[in-house]
Amino acid sequence: MPGSVQYGYLKRAVEMLAVSLFYERPPKLDPGGLESRIRQALPHTRLVSDRSKPSPLLFAHEADAHVSEYNDGKRAAAQTAAIFSYEFKKQVPDYAPELGQTWDWPGAEAAVEGSKPFVTLTEMMCRALDPRTRLQLFQTVLLAFVEATHPRAILWAPACKFLEPAAFLRATGDEDANALTFTALNVRMFRVENHNPGDTVMDTCGLAAFGLPDLQVHFNGLDPQHVARHLFNTALYVFQHGDVIEDGHTVDGVEPGQKWTCRHEVAVVGPEREVIDLNPGPPHAAGARH
Repeated sequence: MPGSVQYGYLKRAVEMLAVSLFYERPPKLDPGGLESRIRQALPHTRLVSDRSKPSPLLFAHEADAHVSEYNDGKRAAAQTAAIFSYEFKKQVPDYAPELGQTWDWPGAEAAVEGSKPFVTLTEMMCRALDPRTRLQLFQTVLLAFVEATHPRAILWAPACKFLEPAAFLRATGDEDANALTFTALNVRMFRVENHNPGDTVMDTCGLAAFGLPDLQVHFNGLDPQHVARHLFNTALYVFQHGDVIEDGHTVDGVEPGQKWTCRHEVAVVGPEREVIDLNPGPPHAAGARH
């Protein structure tokens, strides 16, 4: 079922790649073993944190493709940090927004119930890298952790959704180059309570982590499945080509002959972030536009 929303903003979007791994009990983290797994795919990676301490584990990725050079001539290698913690206060109801927008995993709530996010994986020194390079790097490290520690669930924070670990593992071996990109993006749906009956907002979550605008459409009388597919395909285009859709440009709609006008805005549904609003125009534009 879609969520419901009244207009207003929540916390700001996560502006870096970050996931939490959920387990029934604290996993055993083997720093050397994790480094070896990561190095199989990323041979220029090394563990730079203290091997005797379980947290944080800090991996530096020193291949040329993962090193950024700044205006002052300094160079910095991309890094991935794994932070381990025993202290948690959140319960399953606290994850209701993410669980409610996890459309492709019916078992998400059951997996999260009785488990806790003992490991948080984040990136550092990565914003200057191409989004596709960043995502591939981060997912390679995540794969090593999933294979080594067998989490029950993955919370992909920038996309506001949970991932089934088995589905993530399948995506890593999928011949479709977009399969892994799908894990980093989410299409959400909300009924607007304080507007006309049937008014719906659908948006994407996940692009803000790469410094790119997400997509949003506010509509009435369109098939949500068609809109979802259209939003994902447009988000994939932005991910691959950057913020190249300018205000006033149009994109094809979901019905023959439709042209939807684009405009950069602040998202009408949190987290607060920039989006490209796709206006379907009459007769499908919903309510009063903000």
